[in-house]
Amino acid sequence: GREEAALSAARELWQHPAATPPLRAQLLSYVGTDAWRRGELDRARRLYSEAEAMPIPVGMGRDLTVRRLALGDARLGSLLRPLLVPREEDHSPEESWERLERELPEHGLVRYLVGSYRLSQGDWVRAAANLEAALALELPDERFWREALLRLGRARFRAGAFGAARETFSRLDVPAESEAVRLEARDWMERCDFFARYGAALGLRVQVEAAQPAQGQGEGP
Repeated sequence: GREEAALSAARELWQHPAATPPLRAQLLSYVGTDAWRRGELDRARRLYSEAEAMPIPVGMGRDLTVRRLALGDARLGSLLRPLLVPREEDHSPEESWERLERELPEHGLVRYLVGSYRLSQGDWVRAAANLEAALALELPDERFWREALLRLGRARFRAGAFGAARETFSRLDVPAESEAVRLEARDWMERCDFFARYGAALGLRVQVEAAQPAQGQGEGP
């Protein structure tokens, strides 16, 4: 709760000779979030954009993109603000996620975010439903499309739908993807094959119904 002290520390860290681009991006994101909290929306959007342009990890880049897009869309921003910049008077996070899903069901990024949240909560069925919807709608760019496939595959895997999970991961084992992405996809596909064959014997619930592939932005980004 000591915002001014935190901002002072951020400025000091920014000047440190050992500050790396990811650290500087984190500092810009923090200051941008503080600006959003203060109602300085244009400044917050500018700071997020500056951080986004730095050489940073993919996950950090997606987070910054979500924040920048939220500030560029009044409706989306009003619904995401309690989750990204929470205040004491806000509803509980669960209520905020429910409201987001209910009020913007045709927004691809919303379905991606809700699906990701459901995945983190262990609600595999709702996670998969939202991530399938996200892939059928418009996502910001290929980073989100790729991550949506990975998370959908994981949700299906955890639900015991090993055939559907394997099909999902196979969509990333294509020449257009990097070797790292393809290796991760193959690793998951091998897991799917193993548990599809031995899962029942190990006492796992294995779905036997035919897998339905997610419809999305083609077979690659």
